[in-house]
Amino acid sequence: MARKHVIFHVGLPKTGTSAFQDALVLNRDALRACGIAFSRKQDVGSDFRSAARDTVQYGPSRLRQMRLDRAGRRIRDWADAQKSPVVLITDENLLGWRVRDMYRMTFDRGPAQAMRALQKAFDGDEISWVLFRRDPAAHMQSSYRYAVKLRGVSAEYDDWARETGRPEALGLLVAEAVKAFGVAGHVFDMEEQIASPRSWGAPILELAGMCPEDIDALKPAPRTNAGVPDDLLEYVRRINAIGLEKEQRLKAVDVLLTMHSDLTDGVSRASYGRVE
Repeated sequence: MARKHVIFHVGLPKTGTSAFQDALVLNRDALRACGIAFSRKQDVGSDFRSAARDTVQYGPSRLRQMRLDRAGRRIRDWADAQKSPVVLITDENLLGWRVRDMYRMTFDRGPAQAMRALQKAFDGDEISWVLFRRDPAAHMQSSYRYAVKLRGVSAEYDDWARETGRPEALGLLVAEAVKAFGVAGHVFDMEEQIASPRSWGAPILELAGMCPEDIDALKPAPRTNAGVPDDLLEYVRRINAIGLEKEQRLKAVDVLLTMHSDLTDGVSRASYGRVE
């Protein structure tokens, strides 16, 4: 008999993971009452992410697998310390994929090794894998806006895309992940979730055993990760092209977003979240 049900919500990046995590924090007591403990990216697993990231960048090796195995056991130690029968670990970078890598990487170089380490660490528990995906071309457009907003990209989309990869590679990466997850995998389309009237991330909470009535009663988290609007994209690129130091560049972008919110009926400044 499994000791715990451990759910790994592993992204993808740019599919609403931050919004889901914000909602978890806002409704922590409700989740605890339903027997669900959770961790976010900033709570646990930093050394595991680092080892997975190195495996993506440099390739698998015995030493990197040992690092993953050790870091996986530390995540397991955290999970064992939770009194709840269900543990939800939500981290869009846990298996090693990042915005800068997703459009040119393969599952067998990083994610496969990370997944193997977690399966080994949590042997004896019931494991579920959760993945949110979206149309690869739309996903790459969203990643570009993120890169312009926070990573100083000044190139136009086509030039950035040539350096970053192809949406088709992301589609293949997702297909390989789904195959590796097997019957333990639960894959959801972001577009369908956006169209749903239910709470964001409701399918994950249902998998964790939360009843529909409790899910529908959860408090919604405010939006804090909006992308740069179309009418500002060129201006942010021009700020990035000046060549300011990171701190000054982000301050300039923050002023621009604040001004746009104050002078238009568009997205509120709070919806853009922290620019850092």
